[in-house]
Amino acid sequence: MDFYKSIENILKENHVKYRTFTEVDPDPSEKTVARAFNSYRDSKAPLLMAIGGGSTMDVAKAVGILG
Repeated sequence: MDFYKSIENILKENHVKYRTFTEVDPDPSEKTVARAFNSYRDSKAPLLMAIGGGSTMDVAKAVGILG
């Protein structure tokens, strides 16, 4: 089982609602950050979790700053 599926299973087992954003491309653009931020804002999530490499972390940090 891959790492992401393990995290997803933990969230499900604990009845934690979540939304995923997977549209992160290498060297993400301002548009990618805007789409990720809109998804985060619309979800009204109390926290932000990022799983992935550098581009994913960059987008998550930008969303965190905007949020």
